[in-house]
Amino acid sequence: MDGPTAKAVSEHLDGGDRRNNFPYLAAAAELGSCKAREAWKLFNGPVLVEDTSLFLHGLGGEPGPFYSQWEKRPGYNRELCDRVHELPVLRGEEVNDRATAVVTLAMWSGDVDSPPDVWQGVVSGRIASEPRGENGFGWDSIFIPLDDEGEPAFVHTDEVTGRVLLDSSGRPIGKTFAELTPEEKDLVSMRAKALQRFLESFS
Repeated sequence: MDGPTAKAVSEHLDGGDRRNNFPYLAAAAELGSCKAREAWKLFNGPVLVEDTSLFLHGLGGEPGPFYSQWEKRPGYNRELCDRVHELPVLRGEEVNDRATAVVTLAMWSGDVDSPPDVWQGVVSGRIASEPRGENGFGWDSIFIPLDDEGEPAFVHTDEVTGRVLLDSSGRPIGKTFAELTPEEKDLVSMRAKALQRFLESFS
C-alpha cells in the first residue's frame, strides 16, 4: 500500500517527559497517523485504527510496532529477555530493563490541511528476566507494568508471611501481564486508557 511512512524512532529526538518515554510516544503517534490516512483512502471516509507497540529502552526501542512480525518465532520472548538482561552484562554495560507499552488510536477526517486525531494509552514497565505467567498473549509474559511511582503495579508475596518477594538486586518482584487476573490487568490496560481518552474527546 503506497502512502506516507513513519520516521524511525531514532529520528524523534525532541521533547521529553518524566518517564523518558519520548521519542517512543511520538513514533507510535506518527505510525498511527499514517495508518489512519491510509484507512481513509481505502474506505473513503474516517476509520478508527489501532496500533499497539512495545518499546524496549535498552534495545533502542525494539521491537516497537513490529513485535507481531516476530512473535511466532520459537523462543522470541525469551530472546528479548536475554538481550535486555544478559547481553549487556557480557559487554560490560549497564542493564536497562525499562519498557513502554503504547496503544495508539487514530482517525483522520480527510482534510489535507489537518493531521489525524490521535489518542494514546501508555503504560510504563520493565522487562522480566524471563517469561512468566500463563494468561494473556504476545509479550504479556515479559512485561511488568509499573505504577505512577515507578514501582511494580502488582507484586509477588510470600504465601505464608504475606511479605513482598525481592529479586537478587533487592527490588520487589513484579507480576507480568501474564500473571495478572483479568480484573487486575484491566486496571493497568493501555488499551482502556486510549479508549477512555477517545471517548472523552467526544463528551
